Amino acid sequence: MSDHPKTELGTSSTAPPDKFVKLKPASRIRSLRIWFMILVIIGILAIIFVITKTLVKAESSISIISLAYAQNTDFQEIEAKNIQYIVMGGVFSVLCIVYLAAIFRLLFSKNIGNVLIATDLVKTLTGFFVGVGTGFLG
Repeated sequence: MSDHPKTELGTSSTAPPDKFVKLKPASRIRSLRIWFMILVIIGILAIIFVITKTLVKAESSISIISLAYAQNTDFQEIEAKNIQYIVMGGVFSVLCIVYLAAIFRLLFSKNIGNVLIATDLVKTLTGFFVGVGTGFLG
């Protein structure tokens, strides 16, 4: 028996954690529950949406001289908006890399602790990206 406490992997997979880590990646995918696979797909779609919306906003705010900027003399406000979208894009990019690394860990790690942490990270970051995506819709 493992010294790790039983966590949510028990509800995310049909296999117990100690058997899950012994499976090959294709078998791991087959042993995941359908709701967890849907959650991962929604998370990936939310990442694509959030990154796309951030890039569109950043690109529209970075244009050097547009009609609106030609009349605006407050360049500090314009510069602050540019920095805001650059920082947002950087943060979302880092979280996207962490999300994809967690999915990789979930599928390939042989360590029970890493798999349990990756499972929690995937769930948490999926919720984050869905929440940010719905914020962009409103």
